[in-house]
Amino acid sequence: MFKEVASQLKEKPLEEGRFCKGHLMPVTCTDISGDEKYIVSGGKDCKACLWDVETGKVITIFEGKRERLDSPKRKELNCHRGEVLAVQMSYDGKYVVTAGSEGLIRIWDSRVGMAIGEESAVSVVSNVSSASGRHLQHISDCKEILRGHRGMITSLLLQRDNILYSGGLDNTIKLWNIIDTTYVDTLYGHETLITSLSGSRSALGSRAATRILSSSTDNTLRQWKIEANTQMVYRGRRGDLSMECCAMVSPTAFLAGDMAGSLALFAADKKKPVFTLPQAHGCEEGAGKWLVSVAALPFTNLAASGAFADALRLWDVNVGNRDRDGQLLRPVAAVPIAGFVNSISFAPSGRFLVAGVGQEHRLGRWWRLKGVKNGIYIQPLKLDLSV
Repeated sequence: MFKEVASQLKEKPLEEGRFCKGHLMPVTCTDISGDEKYIVSGGKDCKACLWDVETGKVITIFEGKRERLDSPKRKELNCHRGEVLAVQMSYDGKYVVTAGSEGLIRIWDSRVGMAIGEESAVSVVSNVSSASGRHLQHISDCKEILRGHRGMITSLLLQRDNILYSGGLDNTIKLWNIIDTTYVDTLYGHETLITSLSGSRSALGSRAATRILSSSTDNTLRQWKIEANTQMVYRGRRGDLSMECCAMVSPTAFLAGDMAGSLALFAADKKKPVFTLPQAHGCEEGAGKWLVSVAALPFTNLAASGAFADALRLWDVNVGNRDRDGQLLRPVAAVPIAGFVNSISFAPSGRFLVAGVGQEHRLGRWWRLKGVKNGIYIQPLKLDLSV
């Protein structure tokens, strides 16, 4: 059932959010654990961090030792050697998955809260304190490395059935099973770099219901029906613009942002946008501000977008048949955040969202905004999804 919750944010002002520091360089990606107690982030400082939502502190760093794995078939270092551009956490909280510029996928044991001195298969390499005063461990070893992509990996999507989707520079989307760490399949179709992945499941536990969405610099969105092995191709309003980000609102509606700053709403049965909002984040020197990230609270009418040097903006998305004078995207609120809002993740309950922020765009160094802080921003929402 589709829920209209965006109006709740119009009825009262947003509470002030928290900016949390833990990365030395721009944060490129974020995700939230299923129980909403933890946030995981990745950055250009070649590490991923696990945060406690309540305290806003880093409690675990996924970095790895600079030594080679034991298996003679694997010669990679078990530490990140490049920028972490994508991160996901399994719904049950057992695993963290990272990927990035080196083209490898690393699966980590996400056990947290184990005090120093407790029996563990991982080693302690830092001195992090919990709210209770106990020192927590810094996970140093990854569980497994998955190889198969040629070039950097820009996006990850981990579904509840523990099937992982990865996309990147080689124009492909690969499927993996993270439990037995095996390769499953490859999806072909995009002609250039894949910029983002998004997903929704209309029937939990049924692979036949699995659909994912991908965006690319080839100016297309593609919706993939995994079990049927089919794809639908959607194109933006201009053929020369890169699709920078996408978000699945429901299996029949999704959002996309482009480098000209336009935010577009698509219907699954239409190959062109049903509505496009030009310069959704304003303009600079006559051009729309580059739209970097977009997210949706699944099966609700609330979405968020982030851009270059502008606020994080919240939107009321009209995916029904209501007559609103043709305006299918309406602003709800804006959260002033300096820098590139490289990533946005909603807590499934609607309690909060988190944004990954940095001085640079997640995929490049075209601009550097001096004076901007690198970190995550936790914005309380406190939505009531029971309505």
